[in-house]
Amino acid sequence: MPFGDQLAKASGPVLLVITYIVPEHAEAALQELWAEDVARMAERSGFLSAQRYRAATGSRLWHTTAEWESAEDLLAALDAAGADAQLQAKAAQVPDGVVAYPNLFERAPADEVPAPQRERNPENARKP
Repeated sequence: MPFGDQLAKASGPVLLVITYIVPEHAEAALQELWAEDVARMAERSGFLSAQRYRAATGSRLWHTTAEWESAEDLLAALDAAGADAQLQAKAAQVPDGVVAYPNLFERAPADEVPAPQRERNPENARKP
């Protein structure tokens, strides 16, 4: 489903997950752009958190996540970004070869998320 349609159908808290394929030559530049993007997002109403993950296997896959209070807050932030000439100039600096796949997730109702069924092994507890 196109990302715009995902935004239109979502309600309540949302998690934006973008999967990237990042060529090795583009890693440093993309990390810098991501850090700047997160700093701008943090200024927007409804922004809760952001994380960045890199595949542990050495593949070219990266994931970024951004948690928002609502789809409406995310849409407002994206609209503001679209109207920001400086931010648009930064977006144009995404290195060649980077491919992004954005998806929007809604929180599953608590009754649909099973509680853990195993007991914690005290030997595996973190020591202070």
